[in-house]
Amino acid sequence: MELDDTGRPRQVLVDGAPCSVELGADDTLVVRPQGNDGPQHTVHLSPGRRPSHAAVAGQVLGLDVKSTREAALEAALSSASGGSGGGIIAAPMPGRVVRVMVSEGEAVEADAPLLIVEAMKMENEVRTPTAGVVRTVSVAAGDTVDAGQTLCELDVPAAD
Repeated sequence: MELDDTGRPRQVLVDGAPCSVELGADDTLVVRPQGNDGPQHTVHLSPGRRPSHAAVAGQVLGLDVKSTREAALEAALSSASGGSGGGIIAAPMPGRVVRVMVSEGEAVEADAPLLIVEAMKMENEVRTPTAGVVRTVSVAAGDTVDAGQTLCELDVPAAD
């Protein structure tokens, strides 16, 4: 579930398909597949800013609620962890590149710092989740980046 800046759901994934969310009556949510193709569902959430369960059509389901920033960071980290070939390291949030600490062709260990992105006056160190060789560096110090923008790409050895 993706939350907007007020903590309200904006978009959810239902079986991997994106759905829009609107606030319904009595603090319920109305969930529709994007493009309004398919049925809509009324959802009752457990209390709190990050509900852990939802009731839909008499079934209680577990939830994994993430802010936009958390979802972008998770996507950026998971994109570099996939098997053979390359791993794209993406910006976890919009910001400005403060420092690039690697260069193309450089071997890096798992959890090595790659660069620093400043966002909201905080410096965020972007690290690699896996060992590899830096294939490309797509940004330089001073560049402004959007969330999800490619920062660098790794050649990741095949998992045995």
